[in-house]
Amino acid sequence: MRIVHLSDIHYSRDRLDEFKDYYFKALLEDLMSIHKERSIDLILITGDLIDKGGVSFEEENYYKVFQDEFLNPISKALSLSNEQIILIPGNHDVNEELIEKYHEMGLIVGLTSSDNVNEYISIHKDSKEIQIKRIVNYMNFTREFYSNKNAGYISQFETCLIYEKENVKVGFACLNSAWRCSSVIEEKQIWLGTNQILSANTFLDKENCNFKIALLHHPISIFKNREEKEILSFLKRFEFQAVLGGHLHESDSYVNTSRDGELLISNAKSGFNNPREKIESYQSGYSIIDYNFQTLINTVVHRKYFHNRIAFDKDLSFAKEGKFERKFSFKSKTNDTNTKEIVTQNDANKTSAKTNPFHISLDVLNNKKDFYLSNLFIRQDTVYNDFEKKLSSRGIVIIEGPQLSGKTEFIRNYFSKNDNYQFIDTIPEKIFITKKRKHPYTDVLDLYTEWGRAILDKATKQFNIDTTANPGIWELISEKEEFKKKIIANRDFSKYENDLECLFRVLNNALEETVNFQNRTEKLIMSAHLDNFESYADPRTFDSLIEDLGKLNLREVKDGILKKMGLVISTRYFPSNQLKNIVLKMNNFSLEDIKNFYYSVFEDNEKNSKEIIDLIYHYTNGHVWFVKRFFILFLTLVKENPKKSILELTNSIFNNPKYWIMDSFNGYTKHSEFIRVIEDIYNNHTNHQDDFYNCINEKNPNNERLSTYKNNSIVIETGILNRKKKGFREVIINGYCNRIFSDFYLDYLIDNLY
Repeated sequence: MRIVHLSDIHYSRDRLDEFKDYYFKALLEDLMSIHKERSIDLILITGDLIDKGGVSFEEENYYKVFQDEFLNPISKALSLSNEQIILIPGNHDVNEELIEKYHEMGLIVGLTSSDNVNEYISIHKDSKEIQIKRIVNYMNFTREFYSNKNAGYISQFETCLIYEKENVKVGFACLNSAWRCSSVIEEKQIWLGTNQILSANTFLDKENCNFKIALLHHPISIFKNREEKEILSFLKRFEFQAVLGGHLHESDSYVNTSRDGELLISNAKSGFNNPREKIESYQSGYSIIDYNFQTLINTVVHRKYFHNRIAFDKDLSFAKEGKFERKFSFKSKTNDTNTKEIVTQNDANKTSAKTNPFHISLDVLNNKKDFYLSNLFIRQDTVYNDFEKKLSSRGIVIIEGPQLSGKTEFIRNYFSKNDNYQFIDTIPEKIFITKKRKHPYTDVLDLYTEWGRAILDKATKQFNIDTTANPGIWELISEKEEFKKKIIANRDFSKYENDLECLFRVLNNALEETVNFQNRTEKLIMSAHLDNFESYADPRTFDSLIEDLGKLNLREVKDGILKKMGLVISTRYFPSNQLKNIVLKMNNFSLEDIKNFYYSVFEDNEKNSKEIIDLIYHYTNGHVWFVKRFFILFLTLVKENPKKSILELTNSIFNNPKYWIMDSFNGYTKHSEFIRVIEDIYNNHTNHQDDFYNCINEKNPNNERLSTYKNNSIVIETGILNRKKKGFREVIINGYCNRIFSDFYLDYLIDNLY
């Protein structure tokens, strides 16, 4: 699909001869040349079709003139219909003579919050009696222009149009940021109204559009401190591919990435100003945007007008060859990858991506030879051999990448299908205590109570918790007023049998941390559990709930919890005849406390318990982080290998070629502690830096500790750590550890980033 993106035409009777002789002639010739190379499917114009509200046209119907003299020649030359030309208004499309003074004063006073703005939009969106007069001429023009439209709708605010290409149904959300514009309103006072995005997305989804693009005249940054975050979040969450805009008269294309996803933001230069313009930002230009639905490559080529040649050419001031290129993904209507069921560690936990939006859907591959990264990250080439070569080295391998960049899904598929690796899945470990905050939309106390009771009821049954012996669990909700505002919830819950698992044994870890429910996956999971509550159907309202939950610091409730709760768990990861119930006290464990606790875990079941614990400490240098991780490993292995003794399993951890340990450092250890752990392991508790670097650089090959770790590998998944720290950089990059970056679609597999 080829799109031509124009913006800020500023069509005017002033300098019209120059416009036709220079700019428009060159533009038509350039478009026809590009069309001959590959057919242009769509022309998008993102605002400011005319200049200064059409004042230069006096009594003429300036939009009719614009259509006859600008749009029609283009559509005729390229054989395009009106439905293949998509328009939005800009601030210059506002006719200020139609703005009523006192009505405007009322809007300035009344529209001071996102809620007020969205309420206003809801009331006046389809009103025939009350029109937004400043843009009434533009609206009349577009209604006539699209009178024979095949699909979509037009409102005073957003407009939706649909175009189908190569079995891809492309939906365009044409957002109106001009409805609050005037020369007396500063840009920082302009509102979009995010209900426009919600309404457009609802319509496009209902029409089964599997590829969505938003058009917005003003840059999103203009809405800073008001709607910027919400606009970006909505567009990413609703999986829009791009937002195309203008207003700035500058070329720009980049991908905005956050935990909500990624979004191409592309800005086109102005259409026409002074043909001899010397200021770079005001020189004319446009963009060509290509989406290849086979190779899944998206390119944006920026072109600029050169007056000395009366021609357009590549805008080399933007980039080499004036080109921006990236890989993209979307839900193809014919791509089974997006609808096949995925299988988790527990075969009972099956679901379809159609019904569980928070699961990434992937093909479940039958064997290693069928595994390609392209299946997982939608790319044409494979880096399988490079990855295998990287992993063939011994030592600690770190796969690093931003949150939601695909680390977990990659390793889940790769390592679970590879016989050379023992795959150890993450065991949910966190309990979050959430506290009711005052909420503007509804009294959430009933919601908390119902949600909390469901969680506790399920956890109680699953872990055989005796609520009579441990009434403190229920007292969290039922006894005193302050506890009525607190519930227990688990971060790792889903919609099937292991719903809302609560592993109480590490409540202390959770109590030491600040809860953050604000990444995309957690929002979607929570949304699935709250879908019966109509008050939270609106994402804006739901975001407010997320804000309430997300900012809670657990330390403030820790003391109260410790006094009220005794904690009993029955770990389902052990065969029931091997372990007694474990009582954990809610205090900060010292290293000695942990060792004694592990002794007590094994003492009734394994006569070699002390030897086992000492062995663990030998291999981990007694570091708390590694001790906990290896203990989790034991819990899993005991379940999978009930006939083996725990001593055998302990030794097998260090004798098998490789082990995979997921979810390593996120929220569990500080960067400085991580560096200390790595240093101590390879330094064999030697505090001298020279000895340590000699060790990791293999200048001391006889070092016993280094030899131990050369013969075994630990693979660690982690989020982004602080790469700027000198110690971290030297230990990881120059040290004995290997490092692999996922970095969105695993484009980079590199040894040395620096």
